[in-house]
Amino acid sequence: MTMKTYQMLLPWYKKKWGIILIALLVVLLATILSFSLAVFNKVREMNSQSALNSLQAYYALLYNDYSPELGADNALIEIVEFSDFQCPYCAQGSPVVVDLAKQYAGIINLTYRHFPIADIHPEAWGAAIASTCAAEQDKFWQYHDQLFAQQDNFSQTTFFTIAKNLGLNTQDFDTCYTSEKYGYQVRKDLADGLSLDLRGTPTYFINGEVISGLLTRSQWQELIEAYLIGLQSNQ
Repeated sequence: MTMKTYQMLLPWYKKKWGIILIALLVVLLATILSFSLAVFNKVREMNSQSALNSLQAYYALLYNDYSPELGADNALIEIVEFSDFQCPYCAQGSPVVVDLAKQYAGIINLTYRHFPIADIHPEAWGAAIASTCAAEQDKFWQYHDQLFAQQDNFSQTTFFTIAKNLGLNTQDFDTCYTSEKYGYQVRKDLADGLSLDLRGTPTYFINGEVISGLLTRSQWQELIEAYLIGLQSNQ
């Protein structure tokens, strides 16, 4: 058998052109695989960045640098409360949450956000403005407690009487209230609440998880203990 005949009888993949073709296919497949892997990693990176951006945007709606806080910084449990001073359910629930923030000092941080629903609570906006003026004089939480305690008697006179009884500088309070000096904060809280799809008050966010409606003290305590157990198990 001649060499030429032998070459002709070889399978195609053993022939010179077949070997070259296979080599080219291997290079092509390697290139495609490398490109696909690069695309996959890029898409995964983009998805991760998108998720991170979404999470950052979500938390940007919850937190700011002006809302009153009660409790330790970097607390294990962060509660953001969206509330309306003329809401009867808020009047029942808010004192409980404030008391728990004090009871679990060092563990809970409570942030108050305004969500006055003026359509059904006509004095809620004024109460929110008044509380920001009390906050200017470092008396937000005391004023907050008095507003809820006197919810049935809301009027501008009530707001000024509370300020006087708490020892606030009434002239500064008057200027602040009349000009709605911190009205932009209340409007920002309202806008953030709407962006978070709030449907009513009170609404709470516990470490970012939404809880809507009134909770009893025992329900709050069960919830807090469950969070603490969960946090400990993740350590």
